[in-house]
Amino acid sequence: MSGELTKLKITAYSDEKFSEQVADGEFKTLLNPETYLLNYKVELNQTQAAGTSASAPRYNKSLPEDLSLDFLFDRTGVITDYNPSGEGGSNTFKDEGRGVNDDVDHFKKVVFDYNGEKHK
Repeated sequence: MSGELTKLKITAYSDEKFSEQVADGEFKTLLNPETYLLNYKVELNQTQAAGTSASAPRYNKSLPEDLSLDFLFDRTGVITDYNPSGEGGSNTFKDEGRGVNDDVDHFKKVVFDYNGEKHK
């Protein structure tokens, strides 16, 4: 690691091996998230046979993880070198259009749109 501070970048891929990046499938945050939370969940089997004393719960399965990020959408032009599509630049990224709605729409496109040949 170079020790360089970089901003959070979310990249969309069309395959499960993360080898084929989706065109226009990158979102860069304005600032790194102030907080993040990653929750892990485990489901235990609580059942016991009739007529037996209580037994220790046994592992059943791991549930999907939850990731929560708190980050800022802003188009005031106060922060420089920002482009949500991930393209760098030394200019101030000013509001041209629908304001933060464009950034939110781009974020949703990268994170939620389906970009593969098969749907599982």
